[in-house]
Amino acid sequence: MTENVSDTVHSRKLLNLLNNIPSDLMGIFENSLKDIFSMYSHIDIDNIIDVAVEFMTVVGKYSELSGSQKKQVVITLLQGVVKDLPLSGTLKVQINEVIERILPGTIDIIINVSKSKYVFKPIKKCKLVCC
Repeated sequence: MTENVSDTVHSRKLLNLLNNIPSDLMGIFENSLKDIFSMYSHIDIDNIIDVAVEFMTVVGKYSELSGSQKKQVVITLLQGVVKDLPLSGTLKVQINEVIERILPGTIDIIINVSKSKYVFKPIKKCKLVCC
């Protein structure tokens, strides 16, 4: 019973967020998602972050949505995709754990890196000659 309520809540969230996207852009959005799915023969725990980054690229084009709305669209879309995948219950639970626990922080880090909020110093090469 809880699972159905959760699914309904996620569906409502997604619908509310997607209603902010103009219909002409929605067609482009749907086509972009189809392209992402064609890039991956399967979606599983090993590539869920890669798929999320592809979703972020598409959702990021919509300036009508705030950053937190874009993040929620990506998360909700992935949860919907995982729900419909022909995977074992255990694997679905594991993927959903990644989506719910790891992905939000990962999205924040990716955005901060893209905005140069993190500065990485180049690694200096060792000048010693080792035998």
